Amino acid sequence: MVLGGTGFIGKRLVAALNVHRLALFHRNPTADPQDVHDHVIGNLSDLPKFQAQFELDRPDVVVDMLAQNAACARLSTQFATALGSRYIMISSSSVYRQYGVFLGIEGGAPSTDPATEKSALRARLFPYRQALPRRPDDPQKWMDDYDKIPAEEVCRSHPGLAATIMRLPMVYGSNDPDNRVGEYVEAMRRNSEIRITETAAGWRNARGHVDNVARAIAMTVDNENTEPQIYNVADAASIPEAEWIERIAKIVGWNGRLVVVPDSDPTGIKPISEASHNPNYHQDLRLSSERIRTVLGYSEVVELEPGLQDAAGHLSP
Repeated sequence: MVLGGTGFIGKRLVAALNVHRLALFHRNPTADPQDVHDHVIGNLSDLPKFQAQFELDRPDVVVDMLAQNAACARLSTQFATALGSRYIMISSSSVYRQYGVFLGIEGGAPSTDPATEKSALRARLFPYRQALPRRPDDPQKWMDDYDKIPAEEVCRSHPGLAATIMRLPMVYGSNDPDNRVGEYVEAMRRNSEIRITETAAGWRNARGHVDNVARAIAMTVDNENTEPQIYNVADAASIPEAEWIERIAKIVGWNGRLVVVPDSDPTGIKPISEASHNPNYHQDLRLSSERIRTVLGYSEVVELEPGLQDAAGHLSP
């Protein structure tokens, strides 16, 4: 059973799980994924109402893609525990201290080492909260309460729950709602020259193609080990941002040029729009995915060039 499963990653996960009998609990009445045995429409807050229904056909595994904070995680972990299901929570690499340093909300010197599952987490919670709460009608209002750290704590502390936590990188691919590759393509469409500051040009970020991420989750579903585990997921390639831009340019046939400018030059672009207004590009966001590769035998099904082709090949500069 997948809680969610109709969004960007969820659709690819459903495809990766097509050998299983699969149920989705989601809130999108227009979604019609293929290879799904059962759809239940509702908000996460409605989940307890459906407990008896799912007790008749107990899922072996619950994959939770909706645990954005502690309150959400509390609902889904109680649900999975009552059913006796193994539980997989989809988390984020934003839990690590390095992400807080990158955003400028965490003290201390930057680290160049990739984060492992044992690396320090952020001390400051709710990284996207602003000085004033967002307006109720702001489409990003949910970000005020977003933090995977309290959600993970709920999972790890819930009695009787066999929980695995999967920390994902920045995910890219076709139909990415955050447009992480498309932003660069749009910049290429507007300009014959892209200027990036020197430190940002050398910055390295953990990324994962959506099909690779879906495969990692599916492999975790298939692993019957019930011991609690944490897995980082990321593509093996962790290239400097300047090279990332150049590879996108090659895919879309952009004939402009990339110019590296001093950090003090205000014309230098910001690599990712979800970062704060003044991120610290001395802090890389690399991840070690050695554990999932060793324990589960995970490897990519989509390499970097085909992944960029999937994300940007249908776009034109």
